[in-house]
Amino acid sequence: KGKPYRAMAFGMDVSMNITPSDSNAKVETGIDRNSFWQRVRGYHKVDYTIATWIEGNGVAIEADEKNQRLTVTAKNKTDFVIYVSITSQNDSADTKAESLARVKRAPSVGYARLRSSNESWWKKFWSASRVQIPETTLLRQYNFGLYLLGASSRKGLQMPGLQGLWPSRPIGSGWNEYTNDLNIEM
Repeated sequence: KGKPYRAMAFGMDVSMNITPSDSNAKVETGIDRNSFWQRVRGYHKVDYTIATWIEGNGVAIEADEKNQRLTVTAKNKTDFVIYVSITSQNDSADTKAESLARVKRAPSVGYARLRSSNESWWKKFWSASRVQIPETTLLRQYNFGLYLLGASSRKGLQMPGLQGLWPSRPIGSGWNEYTNDLNIEM
């Protein structure tokens, strides 16, 4: 229906809403022309920042400080990329500055190179070993556990505990031991 197709504008709102479980956590936000960020500082010296950067040819980006969102619009078909950086106190004493620096550097590296590097890493990860489990559900659960382990660990960095890399309880409370236990109840 409706041929020939009429030209339509594309629009998308990009926002972020972090709600820490720690009611005393301090959440800071910021926004500018192509990016926005949120920094959380709270219990047990937790400090992390999530930053985004949007870039593309033929797109208009409008920053809405009041609603903490970026609106991306395009009059014609086009591609754009949303780069995301997550930085913790383990990466830098100033998580905001480091996360913004990383996300602003990402376009100069380029989406294709970042994607290629990521795909190479996962290809090497998945080809390192293989387990045969005849029961499809158990095999899927096993592979999901491996994916979580791969996604949350890198050589030379902290291993994930039972709650992943971001425990919500203090060290030694029994909630963040080093284990590769994935509750089957999930």
